[in-house]
Amino acid sequence: MPNSKPALALLIIPALLLSACASSRHTAADAPHITTGQPIAATPGFYRAGDVAFGPQPELAEFDTFASEGVTTVINLRSRGEMDDLLAEEGLDEAAALEARGMRYVHIPLGGDDGYEPADVDAFAAAVESATGPVLVHCASGGRARTMWQAYLVTKRGYSLAQAEAITDTVGGSPAPIERLLGREVRPTLGGTLEPTP
Repeated sequence: MPNSKPALALLIIPALLLSACASSRHTAADAPHITTGQPIAATPGFYRAGDVAFGPQPELAEFDTFASEGVTTVINLRSRGEMDDLLAEEGLDEAAALEARGMRYVHIPLGGDDGYEPADVDAFAAAVESATGPVLVHCASGGRARTMWQAYLVTKRGYSLAQAEAITDTVGGSPAPIERLLGREVRPTLGGTLEPTP
């Protein structure tokens, strides 16, 4: 009788590999495709990079537009204090507004009393990677949305900081306050100083 061990191994090894792939924390299918961004014509001030859009605080009409374009998840990075003020001053309950539009709402408060923590990037990764369709990431002006995307690219997707900055530069951006005051672009160095951009 021929030795059946090699044939059995040929059956078991692929099954084990498939099982390992299925049980890994994140698969390529879970993670959003990384690409450079483009402005969204229908919603000025917003940018799309693959299935992820970035921008400032949307108006209700802009949430309608994003819902009609298939966005299923909205990740809000505004602080709790900002959202309390928005509710008090404008009557906007974003969670309720998105629920009414059939969209999933994820609030990861950044800034103000909420601060910035590595756990926030973990929460962002979980939200963006579990989305069942396109995602909108916003804050007040779009700055925290871009910064979170940079942190995600570096910590979860293996990009260098320089690569992440180059990608993030394509999803909008306004000059930093120091750039506006100086009237010129500056860039940080790893030593923590600012150098003029050549």
